[in-house]
Parts: sequence; C-alpha cells; structure tokens
Amino acid sequence: MKRNFILTAFSIIVVSGLCSFVILDGGSMASTNHKIELEKRTGGTRSATASIVNAFVDDSFLTIEIENYSGIAWVEVTGQGGSVQQSFQIDNSGACMFDLSILPAGSYALCIMLENGTYDGLLEK
Repeated sequence: MKRNFILTAFSIIVVSGLCSFVILDGGSMASTNHKIELEKRTGGTRSATASIVNAFVDDSFLTIEIENYSGIAWVEVTGQGGSVQQSFQIDNSGACMFDLSILPAGSYALCIMLENGTYDGLLEK
C-alpha cells in the first residue's frame, strides 16, 4: 500500500512537471529577463552551423532558447544536494518556458544537453 502511494505521488509530480512548461513561438525573451551565463562543457559532434543556447530567468519562469539546432535537447535543473529537481526535453530549435514557482528559493545547477554540446549555468531563484 505504501509503495502504491509513493508510485502514485511520484507519477503526479512527474506529470505536473511535464505540464509546467510552455512552448513559445515568437521573439527573444532577452529584453525582459535576467540572462543566465552558460558555459559550454563539451564539444560534441561537428556541425556546419554553431548552435546558440540562451537561458533567462525572472521571478516566475526559466526560459530556454535554442537556435541553429535540430534534434532533441534535454534540460535538467539540479538542486544543491545533486538531485534532479526537474527535467524536460525540447524538440528541435525553439524555446520553452518552465514554471519556477514549484521550486523553493535557492541556487540550482542548470544543464542543457544537445547532441553537439552540453551547456552549464547557475540558476538563482
């Protein structure tokens, strides 16, 4: 019974996390949000066009923008203890917004993984 409760609670958390981001269609969010400095950790495979990855944060949302890229990007937000707080994927070039209101205040590691490189940054909420 306890195991079923834990599995149900975990499923609800995962589903709510997956539903807590919005795919954007439009211009850059750079003018309204604080930009997170990202460092490219790995080079990945060579590409004719360099991918551009940006992350912005305001009080309520984390916005990820990816340009010149086609493929799946994985985004992870990791807490101070090293546990993944949220993860989601972005298909092809584009942008998405993640609702930060579900996370407590603090510092989080942001990792954006593309096939042609991994980008790391620090997110302060």
